[in-house]
Amino acid sequence: MNSRSPFAIGLVVAALSGARADTELFTVQALFTTCNSDDAFDAGRCGGYLEGIFDTASLFKVCQPKNITNGQLRAVFLAWAQHNPQKWNEYRLSGVTKAFQEAWPCK
Repeated sequence: MNSRSPFAIGLVVAALSGARADTELFTVQALFTTCNSDDAFDAGRCGGYLEGIFDTASLFKVCQPKNITNGQLRAVFLAWAQHNPQKWNEYRLSGVTKAFQEAWPCK
């Protein structure tokens, strides 16, 4: 039996497809706004989300550097999102994955 769950495979497919998000809460733009906020609660939500994606980044062909901080993850995502406003309506998972793939590609 295959050990990968259908849910995880669905997440990977959605992330790599660049599909539009069905709700504004899950878009690149919404995450950009959250991560760009000075609010401590938003900073925690942003950091937690980015860290969770980073923890599974090997599924998305990201070569994870050691000793990366939440602040560095945030900076990478914010820079990518700022340079890719045409992607703001995509799922946030797709945007974060693309940002991490560009920052830390596996060679």
